[in-house]
Amino acid sequence: METLSFAFGMLTVIGVALVTAVVVGIVKVLKMEKRMHELQRWHESDNMTMHQRISNEYEAINRVMSDERKEMNDRIDHLNSYVDSRFDKMENKFIGTNAVKKQIIND
Repeated sequence: METLSFAFGMLTVIGVALVTAVVVGIVKVLKMEKRMHELQRWHESDNMTMHQRISNEYEAINRVMSDERKEMNDRIDHLNSYVDSRFDKMENKFIGTNAVKKQIIND
């Protein structure tokens, strides 16, 4: 009888230890799962924030480039206008002196 009681006692201790290990394992798995969901939400939020910042920087860079391109085109137009003006003055001067020479020759 003592041997049987000892065996039942040992089985009870082993059973309680096994149930305790299973319960502790389940609790740890649930905590880990909760932590994973928190990290996933944090990752998604951080990812969205990062994409928004990149998008804002991209738009700012595009605005600056557009402004610079417009300024460069304005300068090119101004330079072309200046060159045309100088060329017209030179042409008028040359044509004016040629016209006088032609008029002198024709007279």
